[in-house]
Amino acid sequence: MIYLRLLIFFTLVSVLSLHSQDVVVMSGTYVSAGSGVVVKMGSLNVSSGATVVIGSGAKFELFSDLTNSGTMTCDVNSNFEFVGGFQVITGSVNFGNLNKSGGGSIVLNSPITVSGVLSIQSGKIYLGANDLTVLGSIGTYSPVNSIVQNGTGRLIRRVVGTGDFVFPISVLVGSNEYYRGVKVTFTTAPSSGNLSVYFNGVNPGTSGLPLDDGGVQIVNVWSGGYWSVEPSGGLSGGVYDIEIEAHGFSGTSDPTRLRVLKRSSGGSWTLQGTHVAGGGTPTEVVVRRAGLSGFSEFGIGGTIFDFISAYLAVGFTVSDIYVETGATGNIAYIRLDWNDGNPGKTHGVWGWSFDVTSSVVTITDVTLAPSISTAFSINKTPIPNGIRVLIYGNSASVILKDQGNSVAQYVVARVHFDSPGSDGDYLNAISLVNNTVSDAVIRDASLLTLSSMPAGDGTINLNVHSSSLFIEQPPSFLPSGYSDWRKYGDINWDGGIDIADITGLADVVIENWGAVTVNDPNGSRPFYEGDGYNGTDADNSDRTSADVETGDGVIDQMDLATLQDAVIDVTWPSYAIPAIAGKPAYKFYGDDDTVKGFATLKKINDGILHVDFEIFNPGDKGSIIRVRLSNSVDVKGVQISLKVKALPNFERLKFDVTPLLPVSGFKVAFGKNELGYLVILIYSDVGKLIKRGDRQGIVTISIPGIDVEKLWALQPDVKLSVRNLSYNASIDVRDANYIEIPKSYMLYQNYPNPFNPGTRIEFDVPEFSNVKLIVWNSLGQRVRELVNGQVDPARHVVYWDGKDESGVRVSSGVYFVTMYARSLEDEKREFTMTRKMILMK
Repeated sequence: MIYLRLLIFFTLVSVLSLHSQDVVVMSGTYVSAGSGVVVKMGSLNVSSGATVVIGSGAKFELFSDLTNSGTMTCDVNSNFEFVGGFQVITGSVNFGNLNKSGGGSIVLNSPITVSGVLSIQSGKIYLGANDLTVLGSIGTYSPVNSIVQNGTGRLIRRVVGTGDFVFPISVLVGSNEYYRGVKVTFTTAPSSGNLSVYFNGVNPGTSGLPLDDGGVQIVNVWSGGYWSVEPSGGLSGGVYDIEIEAHGFSGTSDPTRLRVLKRSSGGSWTLQGTHVAGGGTPTEVVVRRAGLSGFSEFGIGGTIFDFISAYLAVGFTVSDIYVETGATGNIAYIRLDWNDGNPGKTHGVWGWSFDVTSSVVTITDVTLAPSISTAFSINKTPIPNGIRVLIYGNSASVILKDQGNSVAQYVVARVHFDSPGSDGDYLNAISLVNNTVSDAVIRDASLLTLSSMPAGDGTINLNVHSSSLFIEQPPSFLPSGYSDWRKYGDINWDGGIDIADITGLADVVIENWGAVTVNDPNGSRPFYEGDGYNGTDADNSDRTSADVETGDGVIDQMDLATLQDAVIDVTWPSYAIPAIAGKPAYKFYGDDDTVKGFATLKKINDGILHVDFEIFNPGDKGSIIRVRLSNSVDVKGVQISLKVKALPNFERLKFDVTPLLPVSGFKVAFGKNELGYLVILIYSDVGKLIKRGDRQGIVTISIPGIDVEKLWALQPDVKLSVRNLSYNASIDVRDANYIEIPKSYMLYQNYPNPFNPGTRIEFDVPEFSNVKLIVWNSLGQRVRELVNGQVDPARHVVYWDGKDESGVRVSSGVYFVTMYARSLEDEKREFTMTRKMILMK
């Protein structure tokens, strides 16, 4: 440690080398360094009352900290250099020229000013809560060697005349530092003054969007932050260009599409001036704009593709399919996956194209999936060994949307093909090609404009496994007076046996004959209405088909139970009539009424008959499937079939099915049959209906280890009984875990609280439950019911606007919100909790 207590004048070129020593300038001393003098020292500590003067041409090199509690005067032509290491400046200093070299960093504990040139040859300057003001110019710098904004401190520059004024700022984002520099080039000089730049690392919002910039639609703002550029010290007027450089950017594939947006503090975004092509890379963008005036806040705006981690893929739902050798009419399903990576924006897929080709099987047709057939159209062109397909929305408002935070999966098309002529495993038998770029289109519904993007490949090759199957034909009989055979149990005489026959027989048992339509070859009619056999051909035919348990002429609940077991097990039970006992109830593979290897589409889906399979905890031993029904017509029954033999060790797997509302009171029967299918039946034997609804939870299915791909491999099939006729539902399979499922019930404190005029109320529901959320006043009087009904497992948010049931605003005071919940999965599990809220006007 060296203490300087003497007056030092350097009149000749000389070097005072103390770089391994710490120097303390004591109170009452005067240290002066003149032109040509170089002073090297470890640290410099100027005590209170001491004075240090650095004259023109002098240079101080510090290898450690600078602490100024006294007076430091630096000529504008003096030089102060911090060399290497971790160095701290404490106490305000007005430097002449300031240089950082040798790596390391300078940390400001106080604001400083540079009257001359600031250069950062290597290393960084951390502002903390302190401003760094540059009255001269900024020399050497780079995105690596920059001024780091790690607090509320700002970089301030003096602006005089025209030319470039650079603000080389970096910011801390988590544990990373990213360059967020600004360059302002005045083309018309303002009045002299200062500009300060500060980067705000919060989402600036999209107020004022969309904007049209010469035909380019700006629909979003980079959520990573925005720049505050503020004048002071009398700066006003002038015209300038601006360049913003943002490293650590994400979302764009083309930086030249980005635009500089401008707004008054916190207001709506505008497009002042003229766009100038930017550049850089998708992660280090440079965005420019010319002809601006006035200062405030700047952000980066983009088109529909920017700031979107978009994912679009087209492929088969499964990679393997099993068919009967020589069979015709097999079906493979094509799925589209879509996520725009931007929750809250109505982006979607409007059209796409692909080629379906095969040199192994004969592709006979490609058709739209029922779930999109009313909203989309299809164009098909024959090509060698296949079909070229274009699918597009019927209007500009038709799109397939994502799931918010996660990928939405749509079955969009069906490939119809004939099986190979011989047994074998045919790898890559059917391929999807050219499913990219030109016709894979996304758009923003608010703009009604179309834009193209590449489509990634999903499962684009389908393996076909072909084998000869010899399954006994289901038993049938020739009714007296007819030339057409009829299967036992085929109540509606449509050629197959399924849920529609079960609900039809249930209606017969309760003597609701008129509700059962029989597709009699001689003309459709209601099921024969009468007691006992009366000798007519129609009566004998109907009763023979329905009397499957004893053949005693009485149709009752035992016949219904026999038919139920037959549909689940594929085989008639041993207690059925001798003509059918132990024989197949229906041929699963290949007669005129079933498509070999797949379920039949017997009836057109006339309306919204759609089923969602949502998987919670996919791949986990506790994974379950929620089955949701959307139906625009009343449904009498549901039949779900899953090919569980596609699962590893399926013989040892245990399955469980739990009914949910709105099927409370319905029969739910299920079983695993000899063909390796899990069949679930939901129906009422007392004439109840599943009323029209959207995404109604009907059952949960417990299948350990199931995930989206495995469920598609189970070839899910859902038949619905509508008016006792069989209809196929369209199907989607998705991962339900795009929201975190809470572990327990909870009612959270409202926010804000106190509030005026409204407040948010959040609550957790861990499983399907009936929930009520009621607001009370301090007298215990009910004010408003916010929730009453079935609620899915999730965290939910409701907003109370401070009004009662009549829509009248309530007065200031104390209110209470109570949550009542009862589990639909375990009726013994209940929850009640109350929170206090304060309305203050």
